[in-house]
Amino acid sequence: MVPPTTGKPDAGTPDGLLVKAALAGDEAAFEQLILRYQSLVHLVAYRQCGSEGETDDIAQETFVRAFQHLGDLDDPDRFKSWLLRIAANIALDHVRRRKPPAVSLEEKLAGPDALGEEAHARDPTGEETLDRRELRRRIVEAIYSLPHDYQVPVAMRYLEEIPYREIGSRLGLREDTLRKRIHRANLMLRRKLKNLWPEDDAP
Repeated sequence: MVPPTTGKPDAGTPDGLLVKAALAGDEAAFEQLILRYQSLVHLVAYRQCGSEGETDDIAQETFVRAFQHLGDLDDPDRFKSWLLRIAANIALDHVRRRKPPAVSLEEKLAGPDALGEEAHARDPTGEETLDRRELRRRIVEAIYSLPHDYQVPVAMRYLEEIPYREIGSRLGLREDTLRKRIHRANLMLRRKLKNLWPEDDAP
């Protein structure tokens, strides 16, 4: 079972040393790895499956599996890439296991007007829900395309809304350094997503 995430990470400790400590029985070391990478795992999970409702389950399963198979990792310094491969594979498994919702014979005979009446009443065209999901998907894709040093802090800040001070504590970054990094990431994201807000380009 994965240890609870209640401690503070030792920001200066490399992944490889934390992995070796965890293998030696130090559960707090693995807890620090969870705190360091849980936002990125959520990002990978959402990118693969496109469903916010599944990301928590995928992340939990990812860290459980990583904890159980930590001894199989050949190079402890490559923990991050190994962990993200696990997350991506689990997310793909979730996608493959999805089944279309069962539709009764009565619903088929009744036709589309009988389906989703409550949802239709809230959003008659269905466009609002679709637009939000598409916007979220494009933002996640843009964050995932950033250089690795920017992905985690940006995901923490904008997808999980974690305060700057806590992000800095988790990642071992001074707050001014973190703010500069996120500012640079913002500039990159605006370029990648500028077609979503064309009015920003108006004089």
